[in-house]
Amino acid sequence: MIEDMVTVPEKTPSVYTAPLTSEQAEALQKLLRREGFDFESRPYTICFAKKPKLTVAIYEKGPKVVVQGRGLSDFVTFLLEPEILGEARFGYDEVPIPKATNPTSASMKAARGTSSARSSSPASTRMPPPPATSAISASPTASASPPTNASGNSQKPSASPARPRP
Repeated sequence: MIEDMVTVPEKTPSVYTAPLTSEQAEALQKLLRREGFDFESRPYTICFAKKPKLTVAIYEKGPKVVVQGRGLSDFVTFLLEPEILGEARFGYDEVPIPKATNPTSASMKAARGTSSARSSSPASTRMPPPPATSAISASPTASASPPTNASGNSQKPSASPARPRP
C-alpha cells in the first residue's frame, strides 16, 4: 500500500515581501554587506544586492524588502526574520484558515430540533405540552404586579413554557 502513495514536493514561494522601518532598512544593508552580497544601483531602490540564486531589493517607497530566488527560504528563515524583522512569519501564511460558512439546512434543523426524522414521526409518540399554570392567584390579597424573587426583581412568566425533549 505504501507504493501507491505519491509524495508531493512542497511548493516554496518565489518572492518574499515585508515592510521595513528606516532603521531595519539600514540594518539589512549592513547584514547584506556582512554576508558578501554584490551591490548594484537600481531605480527606486535604497539598495539592490545579489548573490548566486538570490536577490534582495530594499525599495524607497515604504520602505519594503523584496527577496527572490532559490535561496529565499534559507535567507528569510535564518537571517532576515531573526536578525532584522524580529518575528517568524515565513511559511505560516501557507496554512489555509477555514472560512466561516453558512450552515446547511440539516445543521440548522438540528440546532432548532426540527430534524426530518423528528418531524416525520407520528403525533402519538410526541410528548403532550405541560399543563398551563397561572402565576397570579385570583384571591383579593394578590397584587396586580408580578411576583418578585429574593433580590426584589420582578419575575415575568415566559412567553412559551420550556418543553422537555423526548
